[in-house]
Amino acid sequence: MSSKGIKPGQWVRNPRCPDWGIGEIIGVEQDSVRVVFESGERKISTRVVELEMIEPPTQRDHSLKIVHNTPTANLKSLCIAFHELMKDNRPNSDDGRMGLNVLKDLNELGYLTRRVQKQLFAWCHTEGTVYQAGVDLARQICREVYGRVPTRDEINLLGL
Repeated sequence: MSSKGIKPGQWVRNPRCPDWGIGEIIGVEQDSVRVVFESGERKISTRVVELEMIEPPTQRDHSLKIVHNTPTANLKSLCIAFHELMKDNRPNSDDGRMGLNVLKDLNELGYLTRRVQKQLFAWCHTEGTVYQAGVDLARQICREVYGRVPTRDEINLLGL
């Protein structure tokens, strides 16, 4: 099996390691994929392991449903504003990338991958002074996507 046809956001199971649980693909290279399993993140050679493709799991917390599964004009402007504000926040780091990742996921998948959810929720609850400029915009983005900002406890229950 090669990585051809495999895309971030797809869900898999590793038949050789069933105790890892199910996982979401977060990165694809020529002969490998990065997957966030219930047991943690793994890089897997697709030349060695044939992953079993599965349907995405049903949402565990029904109170955290996507309000808009395609970017609204307001969401687009919030995400672009976030990227512009935070992209040069720290040297050699694009802290604003989360805004573009939200748009990419919604445009391509109609939902946020766990990786992008984790980024967005981290921004909503960050306390570091170097990041504070982006917190309000991140919360606005979250409200536009989910209708609200989940609490830290909810985020923990989701395993993010």
